[in-house]
Amino acid sequence: MVVLLLLEPSLLYHPRTDKQDWREFPSDFEELVLADGTGALWCPLEGSQLVVLYCHGNYGNLSRRVDWIVTIQRHLRASVLIFDPPGYGKTPGKPTEAGCYASAESAFVWLKERGIETKNIVLWGKSLGAGMATELALRHPDCHALVMLYPFSCVSDAANVMLHVPLGFLARNRFDNARKIGRVTMLKIIIGAEQDTLCPAWMAKKLIDLAPEPKAGQILRGRQHAEALSESEWAWLAAQLKG
Repeated sequence: MVVLLLLEPSLLYHPRTDKQDWREFPSDFEELVLADGTGALWCPLEGSQLVVLYCHGNYGNLSRRVDWIVTIQRHLRASVLIFDPPGYGKTPGKPTEAGCYASAESAFVWLKERGIETKNIVLWGKSLGAGMATELALRHPDCHALVMLYPFSCVSDAANVMLHVPLGFLARNRFDNARKIGRVTMLKIIIGAEQDTLCPAWMAKKLIDLAPEPKAGQILRGRQHAEALSESEWAWLAAQLKG
């Protein structure tokens, strides 16, 4: 119990801020500092109206997601805005649940200030980022869709899996996707991985079951946490977004 209370932030968040962990990105990507100091990267795709607001997972920083960004652009024909929560990359501060939500909201506001219509924004959350994206979905129900990739149901469930003892109820960070998903009215696309040991497939199944229509879900066979999607899986995801 003491270990969980004292070490919870280091167990949940794994930011990388060292210069050697910052990777180069294409020259047409624009590095940003948002109004609240959040570091972000704008990755436009010419001729596209659709924009993916990418909430990344708990490890590293936004520069480590360039491969995902380029793949999203290619398969979904969408521009991408990705940001680092407090303590990640070049964003100052320490990571907290409230801080993650604040950075996500700041990124959303930046898109709106650029004149991007809410109906053209896809809220994309991967792993821990699914909690940020779900919170945004509640705040901005007119967005195009919510995509949850390798999500956990809530931090307490994830802590129970990690610690192998039922002490997750002590977690102060909640990211309670299971409690929120029933109130998300936009299209929900939820993808889990059969062999995921960090966010086991039953968590994604739980979210799929709790989510009201419209929704679509998949558990990827033989797949582990954070693995890339196949060509056919990208095609399926793109088809769901097109309706």
